[in-house]
Order: sequence, then structure tokens, then C-alpha cells
Amino acid sequence: MPRSESGGDRGERDLARALLSAMSVRHAEGLLTRAAGRFDPDVLLRELDSLCVGLKAAGRPEEAALAEFHKGTVEGLHAALTYAFERITTMARRGDGPRPSGYREPSADPREQLERESRELSELGALDAALAVLRRADAMPPSGPDAVPRIAALRMHLAGALRSAGRAQEALALLDKVAFGPGTAIASGDDALVMQLQTNRHFLRGLLCDDNAAYEQARFSFGQAIEAARACGDSEAEYQARTALAASYQKAGLIRQSVREARRALSHVEVNGGRLVGALNNLGHAYGGAGEPKAARSCYERALRLLEEEGSEGLSAVHALIGIGDLACDAGNEHEAAEAYFQALVKSMSAVTYVMEEGMSLVVTRAERMGAAGDLLLTTADAFRDTRPDLFASGTSRLLFGLAHASRHEQAGRHADAVAILRELTAQGSQQSPSVQMGLLATERLARTLMRWTEHATARQDAFDGLWEARERLVRVPSERRSTQDWPARVALHRGVYESLLDLLLDHGDELRLPAGTAESPLELAFDVHEEYKTWTGGTGRESPVPARFHALRGYLRNHPDAAECAFVSYFCGHQVVTIFTYVPATDRLTAVRTPLTEQTLRRAAERLRRAFDGDPEAFPPQAPLPARRPWKRSLAFFEELAEGLLAFLPHVAGRQLLCVAACGPLHNLPLHALPLPGEDRPLAERHAVVQVTSATILLRLADLPPAKGSSTVYVAGTADRDDPEPGRLEHDAELVTSCGRSVVGDTGIRATPDVVAIGLRGASIAHLAGHGWFDPTEPLDSGLLFSYDGQRPARHPHTVDVQTRLDHVLTARRLAREGLRLDLLTLRACSTARWDAQSTGYLEGVVQALLHSGVRTVVATLWDVDDTSSRRLFADFYRLLLCDDPATPGQPPWRALWQAQRAMMRQPGGHWETHPYHWAALALFGVWRHT
Repeated sequence: MPRSESGGDRGERDLARALLSAMSVRHAEGLLTRAAGRFDPDVLLRELDSLCVGLKAAGRPEEAALAEFHKGTVEGLHAALTYAFERITTMARRGDGPRPSGYREPSADPREQLERESRELSELGALDAALAVLRRADAMPPSGPDAVPRIAALRMHLAGALRSAGRAQEALALLDKVAFGPGTAIASGDDALVMQLQTNRHFLRGLLCDDNAAYEQARFSFGQAIEAARACGDSEAEYQARTALAASYQKAGLIRQSVREARRALSHVEVNGGRLVGALNNLGHAYGGAGEPKAARSCYERALRLLEEEGSEGLSAVHALIGIGDLACDAGNEHEAAEAYFQALVKSMSAVTYVMEEGMSLVVTRAERMGAAGDLLLTTADAFRDTRPDLFASGTSRLLFGLAHASRHEQAGRHADAVAILRELTAQGSQQSPSVQMGLLATERLARTLMRWTEHATARQDAFDGLWEARERLVRVPSERRSTQDWPARVALHRGVYESLLDLLLDHGDELRLPAGTAESPLELAFDVHEEYKTWTGGTGRESPVPARFHALRGYLRNHPDAAECAFVSYFCGHQVVTIFTYVPATDRLTAVRTPLTEQTLRRAAERLRRAFDGDPEAFPPQAPLPARRPWKRSLAFFEELAEGLLAFLPHVAGRQLLCVAACGPLHNLPLHALPLPGEDRPLAERHAVVQVTSATILLRLADLPPAKGSSTVYVAGTADRDDPEPGRLEHDAELVTSCGRSVVGDTGIRATPDVVAIGLRGASIAHLAGHGWFDPTEPLDSGLLFSYDGQRPARHPHTVDVQTRLDHVLTARRLAREGLRLDLLTLRACSTARWDAQSTGYLEGVVQALLHSGVRTVVATLWDVDDTSSRRLFADFYRLLLCDDPATPGQPPWRALWQAQRAMMRQPGGHWETHPYHWAALALFGVWRHT
């Protein structure tokens, strides 16, 4: 194959520039070996020479030195690269002529010859042929122990090629045949080759599990890759595995863990060296997902400054600029966003192949967020892409460009053109998609477009059928390689499927043909769809939940003792609209209303309310907690203005005293009972009692639990902090129960340790815990109540002590979840025990969730940091109403006891300040509201 002596070939020129962007020697060697056979090493060396001269002339000595360095890398592999080039281009004459010095002669072993042929075929893109040849090779025994690592390396090579072709399931099956360690053909040991193979195998398996949405197994594999890389001293491989681990956490909806791992990856680079810019971009992306735009912007801007100092650009610059554009777009700054996206587009117009393909494909996905400027961006990208169509042939590139074009067609009213593109992408995705997410993304977009194509006769039915099929793919029984822990993340990532189904069923249900075997009406099916989503993403633990259907909820409520006076209210928070389902068993009527409140609005309101009540020591200047006797010092107007939308269901529950509310997302952190009644100057709790459940599924599961078998004696435990001048304020709560005539057992002070309290809870049917609560925003399962340890009471400010000391004192949500408690009622007089993690995605993320999962039927907990005096009074009234044995005034069910205690504080406060919701609305009841 003749080559120009002066100019070289474009492929060699691209590869030379790609080497300058390599993050390590290992990365550079990987670029060379993956491209082996498709470039002439001598031409590549001339290109590097030319590049070096040009960089020196341009005043960029550091990059010139890097080009010179990589000449040595190429020369070190020259013999093997030359042979690979000649081998690929002269397949017909395989085995003829002399071999270059330094390259081992091919073995006469027929199995090894077939393995070489399989690799060569895969490098030419003939994957099916390569797999067929591999099967022929596998029918022959290995020539000896030395051949086994070679066989493993070939399988890993083919698995990587299959992944690149979007055939992740096949790749994973092939890779799982490669095993290391005792009892396998490849024993673990000090052999460098074996250790490197282990690292690569674990890393590739993690990527493949990620592609198949098996996130838990992906994280396990990335963890193994980190350990293997550390064992063989491969710092670059360890960094890559840490970065992939952070990304996997984010895909699974575990945002805090993603930030933690991205921080660790950055620390690793800062200590061991490496590509600092890439680590900063990854951390910025994690911060953005965690809702910390300032921290994210700081990372991106630092990355761009480093790139400017280095005089380099590449894909890192594209990622940083896209990140800044996304942050600006989220903040409503369209001009800054458009400027950042256009800069990213310019940076992606690189001579380096992978920068051009990946960078430009990412940029065009932002076109739909840019209004009129998006047309110019997409047109520019198309013009550039047309000059190199061979570089944009991957499934991901076709999908992203196709989605961008479909969006522009739809915005211009060309629905038929948009639908044609999306149908083609959906068909491709169902056959060969790079990942589960990519395939479903096209389906979601197609359905949305069809829903808006009102001129097409069957558009809505087509949209519904496509969405229903996508939903079935999401919740289908997983294969043996996918944990049920991964399901919530998959469902949450594709919430758009559920939102679109609700739109169709509620707005156009009468026009649709419903799937066989589902609900009786579009409205009931809409309820079942929203309940399925909430069940999967509402903190269900590790077991596989079966979402409740509306007919099951109807049967339970219509036969409930409170059927005449209760209503069930369930929220679904979409991106732009909140849907509220209401069922009244007395009238057997199900309704749904929709209100234009965005999830972001509700999330901000919940965070603002938390800061108003609990303070914010991290703010500048720091904000103190709300003064208990001057609660009106801070306005709650931002919260009160949500009432009209969130209480839009009220006309449907007229005359019902009890509302069982299944909140959703940020609504878990908002006291709905404190919202003002529309048009009135009094709260919802004046007219209705409010109890909370995670979902109808959790309610029915709790209702099926048998009553606790403990005695009628109440277990009470309490511990003050070590600096509390009046420890009896928390350690004498037994008086609240004994004053009602009930006997008490318990543990207080230094006797009340987490272990002792856990034992006490196991034998009780009713329990009351008092103390200081701790919510850990970085690891909510480490939240809980503080008790004594080793003869010492806990510190007043837990965040000031080291993690291990703090955990010694905390009865954590993690431990409560696995205790298997069987209590009828557990009350918690401590701060923020009902606080819900805003980033939760289907995992147990708080104390109340953990208790309900463990088997506690009813929990009374606090929504924020409570005042000691008013909370003690509320609990005293609650127990007086609940536990009274006087025949003239028998005890009330839990819901009514709490409701009457709250209304008593509003109407007859101990001090006028107690009429503020900070005091009377602090308690909430979760779970079963009446024990039958």
C-alpha cells in the first residue's frame, strides 16, 4: 500500500494528534495497539517528527517534547506494529517472507493460528466471523499453561470489540468465560501479565454491566479493578476504574456516592499524577448531578484554566464547556449557555478522530435547549460531519445526531420528518444499542413526538403502545446477572416513560385501546402506572416489591373501620406538572387533578424551609436555627404560596376528616398539613388529619403485618448530650407514659447504648425514644438517634467528632433496617428523624423508611429540628389521648390522638409562639393509622 513520503496519511496524522491527548504511557500504548494494522508505523513516526517541528515553531515546547517522547513509544513497539500492518494488508500471503526482528515467529500450533485469525478478523470489523473462528479454536486443547493468558487476552479483546458494536450482552457472556484465581486455569500471583489481565478484565466487565444497567455488579467489578490495579502498581488503570465507579454510582441514582468517588479519583491524580483536567471534569459532572452548581462550575473553570496553561484542548475542553453551558441553561442564562456550547463545538472540530466524533455528538444534543441558536449549531455540526462521514458511524453518534435532528424538525412543525427519524432510531436501538438507556431514549422521544402530532389519526395509540412496551422492558424480570437493586435506578432514569403514559391516559384515555389484563378504566390504569413508579423509587429495600394495584387498595380501604371518614391522596411529581390522585372509599370514587408545579420549585421550597427552621451553618454568613419563641422572624410566604396547587384535590375530599397522603420526591420534606386552606387563614390540619405513607404498596404491606407480640408495657429510652445542663429534659420521658397509667421499662443516661436500645426494641410492642437526632447528608443510612457509648454520653455537635466516634453513639437507620423489629408503634422525640434524602432513588435513605421496612407498623417522627418544650407537650397530649384507659374517654386511634394534640396546641398554646407551624406541625405519623 503506497504512502506519501512527505505528507503521510490522514489516519497517521490523526493518530499522532491523539497521542498528544493521551493521559499516560499506558493510554498511548492502548491507542497504538487498538489501531495496530491500520497504520504504517514509519509514516506515523514522520508525522510525529513534523508535529514536533510545528509545535516548536508555534512556541509550544511542552507539547513538542511530548511528541518527541511518543516517538520513543512508537519505536519501542515498531517491530510488532510493522508486522501487524503488513499482516493485515497482505492477508492472502500470510506466513510468507521474513519476519521483522523482535517479533516472535507464529506458532505451528493450529489453535494459536486460529486465535490469530480470530483477532485479525475482529480488527477488520468481521466480528461474527471472528467469533466463529474462536469457537473452532475452543474445540482444541491449549498447548500448555503458557497459552491460557493469551487465550484470556483474546477473549477480552473480542469482548471489547463486541461492546463497541453495541453487543454488550454477547460481550459479557464471552468475558464471563475468563476466570482468575485458585482453581482456575489462570492462577493469581506475582506475574505482571496475569495481574494486568485481571485489571483489564474487571474494568471491562464493569463497563459491560453498566451498559446492561446492572449497576450493583458494575460497581463490584470496578472495585475489583481498583484493587488489582493497585496491586500491580498501575496508577492510570486505578484512576480509570475510580472514574468509572463514580459514573456508575451516578447512573444508579446514588448521587452522594458518585460525588464521593469522583473526589477520591481527583485526590488519586493529585497524589500520583495523571490527567488532572479529566478528574476535575468528572467531579464537576458529579456536583452538577447533586444539585451543587457553584462547586460544579468551579471544577469546570479550573479545568479550562489548566488546559489554557498547558496550551492544549482536546475532548477535556469540550466536556468542560458543555458542563458550563448546562449549568447556565439550568440557571436560565441562555446567552451564556449558547456561547459555551458554540465554543465546545469549535473545540470538537479537532484533527483527532475520537475528539471529533465524541465531542461533536455530545454538543449537538444541546441544540434543542438553545432556541434559534440551536439551528445554527446543528447546521454547522452537520456541515463538518459531512466532510468525514466515516468518523460518525458508531451507534451512539447516529443516535445523538438523529435525536438532535428530530427535535429541530418537531420544533419547526415537521412532525412527519421527526417521526420518520425517530422510528428508524428506535428500530436500530431495539436490535443493536450501545446501552439500555440509549435504546429507551429513542423510544421516549418518539412517543413524545407522536403525542404532539395531532394531525395523525393513530399517533396517540402508537405512542401509547411504544411507551407500554418500553415500560415492560424497564420492569421485566431481570436476568441472573442483574440485581433488583438496579431496577429503581433504571426506572428513575426513564421517568419520562411514566410521565408520558400518565399524560396519555389522563388526557386522552377514552381514545386509547388499553392492554389486555390491565385496569378497568384509563384512570385506574393511570393510578397503577404512577404507583408502580413510586413503589420502585420510594425506598423498598433489597427485596423485589410487587406494586399494588388500584383494585387492591380499593378493597382494603372500603373494608377499613375508617372508610366513612378517610380519603387516600397520592402525588406524582413530574418535571413540569404534579398529578394528584384521590380515592374516597365512602363514595368509591377515584379522581385525578393536575397542577403546574415543577419538581425544581418543590425541591427549592423544601430546602428553603429546612434552612428557615434548622438554620444553615455552612452558609455565608452562617444562618442560626429559628428562634423558638420568635418563629415569625422568618417568612414562610414561599411555602404558603404552594397551597393552591398542592391542595387542588380538596373539593374531592369534602367531609372526610382523615387524609392518608402518599407523598412523592421533595414533598416528603414539606409539611402538607401546615399549608393554608385556599381562601382561609387557617391550616389544612384544622379541617383534616394527615397521615403519611410512602406508597399504596407500603401501606398494604404494613397492614398485612400481624400485631406485635410484646407486652403492653412501653419501652422508653433516652439520652441527653454530655454538655446538657438539664439531662432530665430527655431522660425523664417515661413520665409521659406513666402519667397515662401504663407501666414502663427502659434505659436512660449512660445505660442507654445503641446495642442496649436495639435489644429493648426487639421485645416491645410500643416504644418511645428520646434524644438528639443526627442526619448525615453524605450517608443517610448512618443517620439515627444518638445514645451513650462506653460510659460517655454523645457530643452535642456530632459533626465535630470523627466518624468512628460518632457512629459508636448512633443507632443508625442501617441497623434499624436489618433488625426485623415488630412494633405496633414507635415514637421518636429527636430532631429531624423523618428527614428524607432529596437524592433518594429506590434505596432506604432515612430513619422512618428504615423502620417501616424493618416491620414497625406506625412511626411518629419529627420533620425538622424541634423545640424541646413544645415537642414534649405535643407528645404528652398524644399519649394522654392514645393510652387513656378511662371507659368514659377511651383511647383514640393514633391518627386522631396526634391530630387532636396538634389542634390543641394551635387553639390553646402554652405561649403564643406555639401557634406557629414550627411548633405544632413538627410531628408526623407514618404507616398504619389505626391498629385493628
